[in-house]
Amino acid sequence: TSLSGMARPLKSRIVHVISNLANRVDAESDAESDDGMLDELEEEGSIVRNKLTNLYEICGLLLFYISAMEKTVRKLEKADEKKGLLSNESSEDNSNALLVNITTCLEEGSKAFEATVRVYSAMLGQLASSSSDSVAGMAKALVVRIAEVRRSSPGFAQDVHCPVEECEATLSTSWVATKLVEAALPECSGLDDTAALKSAVHAVKKAGMEIVAAERLDELIEKASVSIVGRLVETETAKVLDLCGLGKVVSAWKQWKYSHENDSSVLMAASPGLSAQEIETAMKAFYASLYSPPVPSLEGEVKDRKVRKTARTKIAINVCDSYGELYADIVDNEKGGYESTDFLGHTPTQVETLFSA
Repeated sequence: TSLSGMARPLKSRIVHVISNLANRVDAESDAESDDGMLDELEEEGSIVRNKLTNLYEICGLLLFYISAMEKTVRKLEKADEKKGLLSNESSEDNSNALLVNITTCLEEGSKAFEATVRVYSAMLGQLASSSSDSVAGMAKALVVRIAEVRRSSPGFAQDVHCPVEECEATLSTSWVATKLVEAALPECSGLDDTAALKSAVHAVKKAGMEIVAAERLDELIEKASVSIVGRLVETETAKVLDLCGLGKVVSAWKQWKYSHENDSSVLMAASPGLSAQEIETAMKAFYASLYSPPVPSLEGEVKDRKVRKTARTKIAINVCDSYGELYADIVDNEKGGYESTDFLGHTPTQVETLFSA
């Protein structure tokens, strides 16, 4: 009776705290400062992360108490059984009083944490827009905070068993990291974003994230990085073609290929932007650039030296490939139709030698 009398108000208080933490910041008018300067002092994303961290800490504390109480109850029951002082019925009543209520609190805390993480994930874009951080940075910030709590809280120690399977899954670093990384990946626009997510996954690995789940996220992030580099290379290739004088001719040639490649009656020489004079002017400018190719350094866009070198090399290869394909069609009488191709001063192989990153 004394245990149940103590458990009820304790449960009520803990659930009340959990409920308050789970409330959305914008719904709490009393959380705003009187002078309306709160937004300038602390953006909403940071406030939500603080609340999520507090929820996670509470869940860890409840797990620790549950584990400690179970061990204590088992020891007491064992001692009483030896003395013949404890019946099965009284044992069940006494051991369940606090444990049931605290376990219920754990379930409530876990549900609140899950719901708030889902809201945070869905609002990453909105939260990032009101701060100086990116979507990936917002995701990383929470993942790292959760990893720090996971490593420091005794309730998340390996020898502490979670009594509720659903809570164990929701409170795992694998679930949190996966939810946030998957929400942030579609918004990654640069390699700084994917680097932030890599850092987040690295942090939760140290906090005991499942290897399989971590490897899956690493693969997703790597695919996103490759895609970003691919788009960057494509964009920079077009810029380099413009800088070296081939941009307009290559665009006109691609349009001709798209529209007339299967129509042998329409030759390149008779197509807009591909006259002999226009080709000659473009080639002169291009050949002049070969001795100092305008391949960008990409130091601002790509921090990793190896990736940067690979991207620059790919840009150079793309430019050479464009020249090689254009060259092949020009010298093909059935496609080019030029009376003379003397304006072609270098073969594709020579261009590849000269045009390097």
